[in-house]
Amino acid sequence: MRLGGVHALAGLADDAPTRELRQTCIDVLCAYLRLPYTAETDLPTGDADSRHTYRALREVRHTVSRIAPAANLVQLTLLPAYM
Repeated sequence: MRLGGVHALAGLADDAPTRELRQTCIDVLCAYLRLPYTAETDLPTGDADSRHTYRALREVRHTVSRIAPAANLVQLTLLPAYM
């Protein structure tokens, strides 16, 4: 669901009629990157569910970091971002 939301927001940004609306979509995507998360090295050893969740969330973060800069004429606000 999160990955679908990322692509939906990117689509909204692409189709936004004004720069301000496009920036709002990008701001939401960047806010997701600024949320803290558990690093892979901090995951409990032997916990397959935690590792699966981590990998899914990492894919979402990587997708946002790939899609957000592709939007033209927007200001990215990533600091502090947790990648």
